[in-house]
Amino acid sequence: PDPEDAPARLIRALVAVDARKPKAEVGPEIRELLARAGKHGGGLTGAILRSPALVSSLVKARLMSDSLTAATISDTVHVTGFGGAEAPNVVPSEVWAVLDCRLLPGHTKEAMLTELVDLVADIEGIRFEEIESTVPNVSPSDDPLVAAIARTLVRDRPDAVVGPVVSVGSTDSTYFRALGVHAYGINPVVVSRGEALGMHGDNERVSSDNIRSALRDLFTIVVDFAGATSGS
Repeated sequence: PDPEDAPARLIRALVAVDARKPKAEVGPEIRELLARAGKHGGGLTGAILRSPALVSSLVKARLMSDSLTAATISDTVHVTGFGGAEAPNVVPSEVWAVLDCRLLPGHTKEAMLTELVDLVADIEGIRFEEIESTVPNVSPSDDPLVAAIARTLVRDRPDAVVGPVVSVGSTDSTYFRALGVHAYGINPVVVSRGEALGMHGDNERVSSDNIRSALRDLFTIVVDFAGATSGS
C-alpha cells in the first residue's frame, strides 16, 4: 500500500469533506414557516418561534441536530458514488467520487467550491470538476395558488399550518422559476420520519391511504384555484 496513490489520497480528501462544519442559516422561508407555526400554536413555544432572535439562539441548534431539518438551513455535501477502479490487483492512477451539493437560496456554487478546495488544500493532486448545476431560487408565498393550497390542506387538519419551506430535494421547479414562472412543490402525504428517510431508497413507499388523500387534495386545490382565478 502506498499512502500517496490515488485511492489513498481520495479517501483522505473525502474524510476532510465529511468533517466539514456547515454554517447554519435560518433563511426567510424557514423563518416565515416557524413564525406561522408559532402564531398558530401560541404559548411560550409560539413566542419563541415568532422571534428571529430566539429562533437563532434556541431553535437553530435543534434544527441542525437532525439531518432532515439541517438540510433546510445549511449547505450540504453528500457523497453519492465512486469510480476509477477497474481490477482488484491494479492501483488506478485516477479515481473519483461524486459529490451532490445542495445550496440554500442566495448561496453560490463558487463559494461552495472555494470551501471544498480549502478543505483538501493539503492533499496533493485533488481537483474538482463540475458535472451540472442549477441556481437555487424561490417563488413568492403571496400568490393565489398558495392561498388555494392553504385552504385545502388546513380544511380537515386543525393542527396544521401552511408556510414556505426549503426543499431538500431537486425539483424541476428550479427551471420554471428561472423563466419567471411561479412554481410550488406540494406533496400532501403524511409520513413518519423513517418513511421520509427512505425516499429514493430500496424501501421507498407511502401508504394507499396517503395516495387516496393526496389525489383528493391535489384535485381540490386545482378546482379551488381555477374557480378563484376565474372569478366564479
